[in-house]
Amino acid sequence: MLVAQYFGGRGVASLAGAGAFVGHLFPAWLGFKGGKGVATYIGVLLGIGLAGGVGFLRDLARVAALTRYSSLAH
Repeated sequence: MLVAQYFGGRGVASLAGAGAFVGHLFPAWLGFKGGKGVATYIGVLLGIGLAGGVGFLRDLARVAALTRYSSLAH
């Protein structure tokens, strides 16, 4: 995202982040199913804006601690 933002601006960086996220949700080597995109989503949020990414991580930790279900947290 940082390289895309440097050369193309914030809009291109957002598209690059969305592409990375979708690519991790539907990986070709797993037959386009069964991917894991939570860590990539957090990276995209941190790339777009540090405050949003940190806020998401805070809320994720809070929900996971209260419910003991990691899948509910994300």
